[in-house]
Amino acid sequence: MTISAAHRRDTAPAPLPSPTRRPASPPSASSSRSSAARPHTPAPLPQPSAQHDAALVAFARTAVASLAAGARDATVRAKLDAVRDAYAGPYRVGEQTVSARPMFRINMGHNHAAMKSHAKELDGIAARVGVNGYGVRMGFAGAGDLRKVTQALIDRGHLPPGPPGTEAERIRQMQWEWGVGVDCAAYTGAALTAATGKSRHALGLAPAGMEAFRNLDKNRHFSKVSPVDVRTGDVITLDAVNDYGHNVIVRGRSVADPAKQAALTQAHPELGAFFASAGPHHVIEVDSSWGAGSDGASYGGFRTDTWIYDESTKKWASFDRHVDPIGVNISFAGPAGDIFHGAYRAK
Repeated sequence: MTISAAHRRDTAPAPLPSPTRRPASPPSASSSRSSAARPHTPAPLPQPSAQHDAALVAFARTAVASLAAGARDATVRAKLDAVRDAYAGPYRVGEQTVSARPMFRINMGHNHAAMKSHAKELDGIAARVGVNGYGVRMGFAGAGDLRKVTQALIDRGHLPPGPPGTEAERIRQMQWEWGVGVDCAAYTGAALTAATGKSRHALGLAPAGMEAFRNLDKNRHFSKVSPVDVRTGDVITLDAVNDYGHNVIVRGRSVADPAKQAALTQAHPELGAFFASAGPHHVIEVDSSWGAGSDGASYGGFRTDTWIYDESTKKWASFDRHVDPIGVNISFAGPAGDIFHGAYRAK
């Protein structure tokens, strides 16, 4: 039997698959989607402008400067605290150790007659502890000399009698009666040299007892600053309205926020109108030795006072300790019942 060519084609076996290749599997739906998706390209970020860069740099510099200023002020304030503490003793009274704020003393002051009556004896007491009594009596002695003479007076039985717990008050009473203490110029000078770490000579100042801080405008070692810019360690001078002017060392400055204004107004309602202005209101704390009136009042000698300066109206507010309860003085002229002369910073 003869087989045709067509029949042979229909019945011929299919070729075997190659042993080294597998049939391709149909693509899955997920792989189809992956191959079809395009890669994501993020939109370009906006580039900072020159103004943005400048603002960022300025902000960083301001933040660093603020931190540095805070650290610097804290360091200087600690030095002012050390001067305050050195002038306060401590003193030995029996078995006790007592600190007492130094009393105010100025040449030709209210207790000048009492000082003169004790001068000869005081000078002898001072000499025995290695101190020149004249400087102590004139109010310009350093903290160490005042401390030595005060302790010598206590040891020789000159402390006025009184009940326990009044030792500090009686030490100040004794200083007033004997005419020993420190005036504002001497205290400010001591605080200034401590704050700057410079001698009086390096600051272009006269010796203690001869420096009134009235020529700082002409002193090349100082620059004048605005009340709104004062910082810890600056000097502020006031001119007299009645008798003496005044000198202080700045302890610190801050701007009164609403909470601070509210607290001050609650304590002193007359400040309400003062704080009603646009401000800002700069709260300035100052250290000095202050007059004690005619009878050695408790407000005399060393103390920290608070002044407020209104930048918008140029008014000053300060607290009057000569009355009870404490009053408030508001003036265009200056704080503390005096005339603002200037604020100065050692270079």
